[in-house]
Amino acid sequence: MRLDLARVGVRYGGVEAVRDIDLSIAGGEILALLGPNGSGKTSLIRAIAGLVPMTGRLLFDQRPERPRDIGYMPQDIATQAALTVLEVVLLGRFGKLGLRVGRHDLAAVQGLLADLGIAALAGRQVTQLSGGQRQLVFLAQALAAHPRLLLLDEPISALDIRHQLEVMEMLRRVTRERGITTITILHDLNVAARFADQIVMMRAGACIAAGPVETVLTPALVEQAFEVVPLVFRAPDGRLLVTPLHASPHR
Repeated sequence: MRLDLARVGVRYGGVEAVRDIDLSIAGGEILALLGPNGSGKTSLIRAIAGLVPMTGRLLFDQRPERPRDIGYMPQDIATQAALTVLEVVLLGRFGKLGLRVGRHDLAAVQGLLADLGIAALAGRQVTQLSGGQRQLVFLAQALAAHPRLLLLDEPISALDIRHQLEVMEMLRRVTRERGITTITILHDLNVAARFADQIVMMRAGACIAAGPVETVLTPALVEQAFEVVPLVFRAPDGRLLVTPLHASPHR
């Protein structure tokens, strides 16, 4: 799915959380939203998902109608529901429990759980899981319905380094194979540099840069967004790495 945004804005009362965002992303690509806390990343994703009022225009494959096949994983995934992991992920496939679950559906969900390394948790209550485990469960739920547009708000923030890499590798593979448009909020610039095709750098509700990794993760733009002086260099495999050295004196 191709997604186009034109002058998208979000206001909460008198507060302008997002202003005049223009961007395009093609199917099969991962777009990472980067920026400091309060820069409007979550509000932008919620606007695309249709969860908050917005101004401007969204086009989904050049049509204004928001499709139903959108997978959304919010940042706040706390739940008190007495459901098992398997039931939570099946909810992503059906929208509600109580429908007849076929072998194909069970196999698809069990495959997702295996891909995310949580197959052994299928019978556990979600309320009994750690934060990182719940994050993996709700990511599986977002993927369960085979969405064409996948919106993820900090999907790896509670995961250890190994699981962060495994999840991002899986997301990249699924995005490519299914032609999904994936937009994800990330805080780790190095994860974004390794796995994103495009980056949107935000600050104070505005986009200060957008484009391929090489053009956005520059010392000047990182300093402008995060108010730190960074060292940007290449890893042995050619990927960019960003190390913050100290707070910017130009704040």
